[in-house]
Amino acid sequence: GVQTCALPILPGEGKTTVAKNLASQVAHLGARAVLVDCDLRNPGLTRNIAHYATDGLVEVLKGEKSVADVGYVEPESGLVVIPAVVHRWTTNSSELLSSEAMKRFLKALEQRFDYVFLDLPPVGPVIDVRASADLIDSFLFVVEWGKTERSLVRATLDTEREVYDKCLGVILNKVDEAKFRLYEGTAYRNYYYSKYSKYYTS
Repeated sequence: GVQTCALPILPGEGKTTVAKNLASQVAHLGARAVLVDCDLRNPGLTRNIAHYATDGLVEVLKGEKSVADVGYVEPESGLVVIPAVVHRWTTNSSELLSSEAMKRFLKALEQRFDYVFLDLPPVGPVIDVRASADLIDSFLFVVEWGKTERSLVRATLDTEREVYDKCLGVILNKVDEAKFRLYEGTAYRNYYYSKYSKYYTS
């Protein structure tokens, strides 16, 4: 199995939506895929698609429940979703995500699934990602178009070297398609040709 995490730098960049869409697409194409809500501080994935869940990742890591007990299967794609149910404020989320139980859990998922996707909290403000980085094969950064500054992305990657070394790439989210088209093909060239024409006629 391959472990891949959708990882934002700041809250609100859309990493949960990206993780869900990517995992669903992979499952829809025929791969055995599982998506785990690892954001124990703000489990948005669980609220969106498994709000009725009473148990999830924490109970599995504590040995109280199995994946079969807590997993939800998306009918359209066959994607298995493991929710994160936070009954009270979880102060030891970084310890849970870096624990031997988490390591065993991921190994078990790798044996059962072709792809293991993890929806993690933002790498900037919390320690959870740094604590569990050595258990994870690869990261996909989710960066919001026009909001997250390049300097912040660069500084984060420079600081988090283990994450940087395992980074598969960056997904630009919430792109303004009208503005983005200015950077593509003919539109891009025509935009700058107009600048040049003004220069030469001035």
